[in-house]
Amino acid sequence: SMFTGELPDTHGADQVRTRVRDDLSLLAERLADAGYQTAAFTRNPWISSRSGLDRGFQHFSELWPLPNQPDDEDGQHRVLAALE
Repeated sequence: SMFTGELPDTHGADQVRTRVRDDLSLLAERLADAGYQTAAFTRNPWISSRSGLDRGFQHFSELWPLPNQPDDEDGQHRVLAALE
């Protein structure tokens, strides 16, 4: 809802349907169209290219946990490294 400005029954993504409607304009798309540089760094599977929420971001990084590595320290380090 934060990415679209719409409620789930309008944007189409909820616990059952995991993708936002393609015909809705996302906040990142509107910001990019207005000349802003847009970037996203996510470790949340609900905020991913699979859900369609990558649209409008000039840079979109999905930083999923790595196999056989502690998630808490590695995840924080990887997100901060990507932001830098």
